[in-house]
Amino acid sequence: MCPSPIPSRCWAEIDGKALRHNIRVLRAHVAPATQILAPVKANAYGHGIVPIARELARAGVEWLGTASVAEAVQLREAGITIPILMLGAALREEMDAAVHMGIHLTLSSAREARWLNDAVEHAGLDSQTTGNAHLKIDTGMGRLGIWHQDMLLELKQISQLPHVRIAGLMTHFASSDTDPELTRRQWTNFQRHLADAVSEVNSSRRTSKGQRDEPPLLVHAANSGAIVNAIGTSLDLIRPGIVMYGAYGDTPWEGGDIPEPAKVSHWAATELHRVLTWKSRVTLLRNVPAGRTLSYGATYTLPEAQHIATVSAGYGDGYHRLASNRAEVLIRGIRCPIRGRVTMDQILVDVSAVKDVAEGDEVVLVGRQGNAEISACEVASWAQTISYEVLTSISPRVPRVYIDFDSLSPDTEHVWNNCNAEFVVSSRNGTASQINNRVQQEGRPGEHANGNSHIAIRRHTA
Repeated sequence: MCPSPIPSRCWAEIDGKALRHNIRVLRAHVAPATQILAPVKANAYGHGIVPIARELARAGVEWLGTASVAEAVQLREAGITIPILMLGAALREEMDAAVHMGIHLTLSSAREARWLNDAVEHAGLDSQTTGNAHLKIDTGMGRLGIWHQDMLLELKQISQLPHVRIAGLMTHFASSDTDPELTRRQWTNFQRHLADAVSEVNSSRRTSKGQRDEPPLLVHAANSGAIVNAIGTSLDLIRPGIVMYGAYGDTPWEGGDIPEPAKVSHWAATELHRVLTWKSRVTLLRNVPAGRTLSYGATYTLPEAQHIATVSAGYGDGYHRLASNRAEVLIRGIRCPIRGRVTMDQILVDVSAVKDVAEGDEVVLVGRQGNAEISACEVASWAQTISYEVLTSISPRVPRVYIDFDSLSPDTEHVWNNCNAEFVVSSRNGTASQINNRVQQEGRPGEHANGNSHIAIRRHTA
C-alpha cells in the first residue's frame, strides 16, 4: 500500500452550482412550457456522464440525450429514471437493449422502424410495450433523418407498425451559430412539413394500437446556437449542448490564420457560467540561457534567457498538440506562453514574468485564476478547433473533482461508482485545492473525511 496520499498533477473541477445556474438561465430564455433535453453524450462533453446526469435530473431537467444505447444503459444502471433519447442512429443489435431499458430512439427511415418493431415483438415484455422513437426530419444537416420532402411517405409506412410509437418529431440545425440564412431556411422547411407530420402521427394514434392517454407528441429543433438566437425555442423541447456547459462562443476555424476567440455580446456570453475548470501543476523550474532549444523537434529557440517551468499536462491528458508554441496558461494569475511542442505528459512554459513561482504551483489550463481567465474557446482557437473538442478530449486519466453537487449525499453515494472520475468531491465550503489538501491530510483515496463541510470521497475503478 502506498504510504502517503498522492497529490493530483492534472485534474478537472466540475462546478455543480454553475451547472444549475445555467439551467435556470436557459429556462428564462425559452417559452414557459418548453422542456429541456440535456445532451450528456461523450461523457457529458468531458464533464462526467453519470454525475452530470444525476445533477441535471435533480435540478428538474426533463430529458437526457445520449449518443449511443450504451451511454443510455449506463445512466439507467446508475439509477437515472427520467426519459432518455438516443440522438444518433441505433444499430439493429442495440434495439433490444433500448426496448428493455425504455430508451427512446432517433429514427431516420421506415427500415429502422421495422427493426424496432421486430425488437419489441421478440422482447417478451408486456403486450402493451412499444418501441418509442423520435422521427428526425432532415432539413439541411445531411447527417440523419428523412429528407423533409419524403417525410410523409415514410411516416405513413411507420404508422402501420403495431409496436412502434412516434413520441417526437425533430430536426437539427447545421449552422445555427454561424449562418442565419441557412438556419432560417431549415426552420422554414421544418415548419412547412410539420403540420402534415403531426396530423399523420395523431391519426395513427387514434386508429391503431388501441392506445389511450398517450403523452402528447413532442416537437423539437433548437440546439445551442438556435437557443441563443431564439429559433425554435417555443417548441416542446430544447437541446442545449455546449451552451449548458458554459462554453459557447467559438469562432470556427476554416484554415488560414488562427482566429481570435469570438467577441460575443449575446446573453450566453454574459449570463452563463463555465462549468469546467482544468488545472495542473508546476513540477520543475529551470533557468535556460539564450540560444537553447526546447521540446521535441527543437521548434522554439530562446531569444534570451528565460525562466522555464515544466507543467504536468500534455496530449495524453487531452491538451492539444496543435497548441504548441501558441497557447498560454495561468500561473499566479499571470498569462504564461507555452514554449515548444506539447508532449504526451508535459508542457514547457515561460514563467519569467511570474514573481515567486515555485514547484507545486497550480496551473490553470481552462478557467479563472485571480483576475485572468482562459476559456475553452480560447484554447480551441490556439488548437485550430472548437470548444466541444477541447472539452471532450480531456482524457480519462484526468480525475474529475465534483464541487457543490446537490445530488451527492451519503445515501446516494453508491450511484457514483459508475463515474469515470478517480475522486469525487462535494463541498459547501472551500476551493477544490483546499479540499485536495484536506484529503491528503485526512485520509487516503477511498476513505471518508468528515468535518463541518460535507466531503464525500470515493475512489473509482470503472
